[in-house]
Formats: sequence, C-alpha cells, structure tokens
Amino acid sequence: GYTIVPKTTKHVIKQRLRWNGGLFENSYWFRSLIFNKKYGNLGLFILPINLIWSGVTVFITILSLRDLFKNIYYDARDLVITNFDWGYFFNNKLQAITTINVNELTIISLISLIMFLSFYYLMSKRVKLNIKESISSYVLLPFYFTVFLMLNAISIILSPIYLMKKGGKPWLTDKT
Repeated sequence: GYTIVPKTTKHVIKQRLRWNGGLFENSYWFRSLIFNKKYGNLGLFILPINLIWSGVTVFITILSLRDLFKNIYYDARDLVITNFDWGYFFNNKLQAITTINVNELTIISLISLIMFLSFYYLMSKRVKLNIKESISSYVLLPFYFTVFLMLNAISIILSPIYLMKKGGKPWLTDKT
C-alpha cells in the first residue's frame, strides 16, 4: 500500500482524523480480534500496539501541556514576586537548564526515543538509505517528537467527533 503525502497541515490533520477514526472504528467492530492469538499478528500485536500507542500519544501530550502551563505559571509568579527583575529571572533559568528533571514524561519520552531510533536504524539498513537521507531524517526528529505528536494527539482526541460527523460516508472520496 501507499499513501499520498499531505501538503498542508490542514490535510495532515484530516488524514490523521481519518486514520485514527478508522483505527477506533475497526477496533470497535472487530474487538473480538484484540489479544486473540487465533488472528496472529493482527490480533496479538498490530491492533493492541496501535491502540496503546494512541493512548501513550495523548498521555504524553497532556503531560507536556501540563508541564508547559505549570512552567509559564511559575515563571510569571517569579517575575511578579521579584518585581520583574529580569536578571534574576534569566539567571534562575540558566541554572535550571543545567539540572535534569526526571519525571514520568522524561522516562516515557526516553523510551519512545530509543524505540524510534532502533526502529529507524533497522529500517534504514533494510532500505539502504544513503547518508544524506539518514542525516536529514535525524534532523527532523525534534519536530516529530514535538509538533507532530501533538498534532496527532489532537487528531486522536477529535477522531470520535469526526466519526460522528462522518455518518456513514465512504472512505474514498475525490476530495481530501
């Protein structure tokens, strides 16, 4: 199979809504396949991993947003408390950069990164990517683990609304 690569963010979100909607729709219709060894890899691996990964993606995004808003709140509070002493604020930020904050988000992110890099390494060897293609892919990793995961999490959260709105329309249409 192949897919037509979307050219805009709007089309990526629509594609992900269709894909995630299809995953949840098919998982509901064929729920008897999930963890059923009679159906081989589909039942034991593919469906469960896709469902688990959808949950992990939403979980990581929620934790990231929680940490982001918490940091914004604490930064604003510190600025007010110090009467907007920017020197103290930036000094405090530089000291914070040198410490590693290990929490559940850090651990899940590290595990995801290791899994992704291992998979990427094995697949790049299999398809015989040249060095330029490999390097450009590694440069895009920060984008993948931030922006793309958050867009995907949003599409996972919105996919039930998409499914209700779709209302039995066929998957294949002329419009994207």
